Amino acid sequence: MGIIPGGAERSQTDRDQLAAFRYTIESFNELPELIEKARAAMRLGSNSTFSRDVLSIEISGPTQPHLTVVDLPGLIHVDAKSQDSSDVQLVSDLVGSYMQNPRSIILAVVTAMNDFQNQIVLQRAKKVDPEGRRTLGVITKPDSIPVGSEKEDAFISLAKNEDIFFALGWHVLRNRKYEERNDSTEDRNFREGLFFQTGAWKDIPRDSVGIETLRSRLSQLLYAHIKGELPKVYKDIRDGLQNCGEMLAKLGAKRESKFEQRQFLTKISMEFVNLCKAAVDGHYEDKFFGEGVVVDATSIHKRLRAVIQKKNTSFAKQIRGRGHTYEIDKQFDNVASIKDKDRYPHGEGGPKRITHAEATNWVKPLLENSRGRELSGTFDPILICPLFREQSMKWEELANNHLDQSFAACQKFFRELVPYVSRGNQKVAQGLSEHWINSVMNRRQSEAKKELDKLFEDRRSHAITHNHYYTDVIQKFEEESSKMQNLRLAKDFSSGLGKVTASEAISRFLDLLAEHHTQVNMQDYACEQLLRSMLAYYKVTSFDKTEEHNAKYSCL
Repeated sequence: MGIIPGGAERSQTDRDQLAAFRYTIESFNELPELIEKARAAMRLGSNSTFSRDVLSIEISGPTQPHLTVVDLPGLIHVDAKSQDSSDVQLVSDLVGSYMQNPRSIILAVVTAMNDFQNQIVLQRAKKVDPEGRRTLGVITKPDSIPVGSEKEDAFISLAKNEDIFFALGWHVLRNRKYEERNDSTEDRNFREGLFFQTGAWKDIPRDSVGIETLRSRLSQLLYAHIKGELPKVYKDIRDGLQNCGEMLAKLGAKRESKFEQRQFLTKISMEFVNLCKAAVDGHYEDKFFGEGVVVDATSIHKRLRAVIQKKNTSFAKQIRGRGHTYEIDKQFDNVASIKDKDRYPHGEGGPKRITHAEATNWVKPLLENSRGRELSGTFDPILICPLFREQSMKWEELANNHLDQSFAACQKFFRELVPYVSRGNQKVAQGLSEHWINSVMNRRQSEAKKELDKLFEDRRSHAITHNHYYTDVIQKFEEESSKMQNLRLAKDFSSGLGKVTASEAISRFLDLLAEHHTQVNMQDYACEQLLRSMLAYYKVTSFDKTEEHNAKYSCL
């Protein structure tokens, strides 16, 4: 006799103590005393009625059948005084765990004292074994049924496998009555044999009644069942060995000593570095990066350089399309001509579309309030800085978002790479991530943010550029302005042209030309020059040389 510890709730100390419970007896008369000792060892009493621990009793002898029987507690329907809801659930789970095992034979025991339709064990057996291939029904207490009653006929029909069909059939047992509790085993068997020789139960086949035939029947059924399950057992063992081999292969070479551990980590580090370099360089020959012409969604994020390049392209597009605060559109003559829906052509949060007059009014207060020793009609070049800062104020948010997205892409890459070089060893991968990679990545993210802050701090310094496109852009702005003036000049000239002589027409054209090309208001002229200089500086700083955009928007 021994106890097999069960349940994760047991501590290792308790499990060791229970496993040490071992006794050998020579007579069944000693069994009640040992069962009480086992109950005490399992701590079963008033506070705990059931346990997941298994009391194992092995009976050996030359005449004993090769049979293992697990006696489970009966299913509880309602909490009793000595039981609580946890006992109900524990018994249900315990019974279910054994019944679900495809290699076990289910003994569905029903008592003749109650209608078998109301006994839940049959429903549970049908649920896990719908075809009844491994279920043997057992009827107990048949002598409690009134002789000749409809109830007796119903249970006899059940015993003949005519009502609820089980492939293994049914078996009937007569149990000891309370008055017979002290009978010997021989007396008990004699009374049972006598009962099945009389009345309606004598028509039940002899191999389906009695405890002696049940032992033999169960032994044969178990043998046949095990024989049928052997191929599956063999397959499970083979699959288990294969899985174990794969897990051992993933663990790699043994690393008991510090030298072996360093050697193991060095090998991982070398592969890690090589794959990181390949990902950064854009060399995707290793199978880690995926194979085939079309890379699936699960592998594309492993190709780090391609991912970052795509994000860089998107970031550049964001800077060009949404990085500036104002978008000056000269196709609109006045403020009223821009409708509210056209104010933000790139969507909410994008640049605000304004007219050239609005842009001049934006520049004018700064020019007026910052007047120094410069001559009228000129401006202090330092004024380009505050205008540039306001025009490029969205750069910081876009750049930080790009940095965060790039960092997230790197993290996703490492979440795939570390388990790969660790060969699926979760403990190794977790240790490398927690104690090395995560801390290094967090430090580098912090350093990148500091470097980005320094770049934006430079926006507060004096504007300077050595890009020759700066003068090119200013000249293009001047050419564009001259073109617009010439268009207005041609319009005014044609509208006032009547029946005049050639000399009069030439004279009128020269007067209009002088009038349009002379900026009388020196303040407006300085505002215009300052605005052009700032826009040209913004353009060469953001590296936007798109001719199509240059033709449409003067701020890009």
